[in-house]
Amino acid sequence: MWANKAISGYPNWPVGHAVMGSIEFHNSNYKKSIGYAIKSLELKESPLAYYVYGASSYYIKDYKTAVITINRAIKLDQSYLGEKEAMLMQSYSLANIDEFKHAYAALNTLVKHNANISKKDIHGNIQEIDKLEKKHNKTLN
Repeated sequence: MWANKAISGYPNWPVGHAVMGSIEFHNSNYKKSIGYAIKSLELKESPLAYYVYGASSYYIKDYKTAVITINRAIKLDQSYLGEKEAMLMQSYSLANIDEFKHAYAALNTLVKHNANISKKDIHGNIQEIDKLEKKHNKTLN
């Protein structure tokens, strides 16, 4: 694989580690993906590495880390605000750490920043967040 060869030959190349993290993410190797993302971030901050770290964290249900790292990707690259997968993972991660107000806000931000997504398109996502919130509220009673 070219990316693996690239980081073998250039171990201090952050982009190579971020790309390897992305490849491992797409192969569902989330812990390996996180390792590559962290290595990339140790070398240089990048929105891609933070996104890969956040997405992988989401899939291993480390929602707090997902929120933090996706936020860092957004701070470095505002285009993630309109990236469907990033904002859905952000919204569900926020809901899973009981930050429901922010979970809904993430969905609204997605609509605001992506001209191809409407309120109607996220209606099902809002309903899923509603269910999580109701479940949370039942456990408090």
